[in-house]
Amino acid sequence: MRSVTVIRPVHLGISVDFLALHLMSKASQSEIWREVKQSAQPCLYLAKSAALKIALPPLAEQSRIVTRVEELMRLCDALEAKGQLEAVQHAQLISTLLATLTESDTPTQLAENWQRVASHFDLLLDRPQAVDALEQTILQIAVRGLLVPQDPQDEPASALLEKIRTEKDKLIADGKIKRDKPLQPIAEDEQRFALPPGWEWVPVGDVVEMLNGYAFKSEWFKKAGTRLLRNVNVAHGYVDWSTPAFIDSVLASGFDQFALNEGDVVLTLDRPIISTGLKLAVLQKHDLPCLLLQRVARLSPVPQSLSQEYLVLWLQSDAFVGTLDPGRSNGVPHISTKQVASMAFPLPPIAEQSRIVTRVTALRQLCAELRTRLLTSQSTQAQLAEALVQEVA
Repeated sequence: MRSVTVIRPVHLGISVDFLALHLMSKASQSEIWREVKQSAQPCLYLAKSAALKIALPPLAEQSRIVTRVEELMRLCDALEAKGQLEAVQHAQLISTLLATLTESDTPTQLAENWQRVASHFDLLLDRPQAVDALEQTILQIAVRGLLVPQDPQDEPASALLEKIRTEKDKLIADGKIKRDKPLQPIAEDEQRFALPPGWEWVPVGDVVEMLNGYAFKSEWFKKAGTRLLRNVNVAHGYVDWSTPAFIDSVLASGFDQFALNEGDVVLTLDRPIISTGLKLAVLQKHDLPCLLLQRVARLSPVPQSLSQEYLVLWLQSDAFVGTLDPGRSNGVPHISTKQVASMAFPLPPIAEQSRIVTRVTALRQLCAELRTRLLTSQSTQAQLAEALVQEVA
């Protein structure tokens, strides 16, 4: 083939194996890449490949180098296989021990299981992935009502729900909102765990108002104007404007009902369950102004019944993600606002929501600090290894 070049030694002073090692080396690859980038077409011309330089040791030393490299490569292969085995075993151990926490039925049982896990922290939390698993466990414990103690003086969630119903009935009577179809109560088989006193199982739609974005036409898109928040802009916890889309600001003024505000929670409805996980974000001041595009939902907690911060914790936990049925539309995984509205939501008293958020925030900060230390340690080890290799070379 014209796109393949055969390279052979022209005399007995160079071995094929050593030549292959040289071509695979970082220095040789860098030189080849420089030549490719300088070419009009992304290829390495025969004349330029012939001009590539090689540091040529005596033939006997070439043989010793090839033998040593093959030994080191076999060692690397063995270490990689051992590392993969250890990683699988470690993940299984983490999963088993952390499952004892999420399966706890009472705060007392949780405390006992936590002591068992805490005694092995030095063994368990030795890599960032383990810290990620611990952080998710903290979220699950939090939304089950096991992370902070209950206060009998808190107004129960049932009282919050009664206030919501009363307020809705008043707005309907005044003609300010339309009467919507009541959501079905949460059936017993949908209640994934027992709730503490003062909590209630409710459909999400009873405490969260949801709005799907408008189907703005692609032919309306401009290079400047008012930004549209699309599913590609929703990252993990923030809005990514690296690929913005705009519509004319005059046209945008006619879609005020889709205008987003600071603090709004937005959730992607397309591809929520892939390797990168569910994507949601909380709008910040610098994200505005912008309008909500279809396939992105705005979730607005009903005032005085659900805090935005607690809603976000629940959305990030397995209590939400683990119960999603993505469905399929033209082969593309998706969820709908109707599906989310009917999901079972564990509603704590409003005061307890605040205590949970405060506690989770502090624990997540500790997880972030631990993750940073582990990454720094790995970076230091890598730098040391490279320095030693260079010293030997």
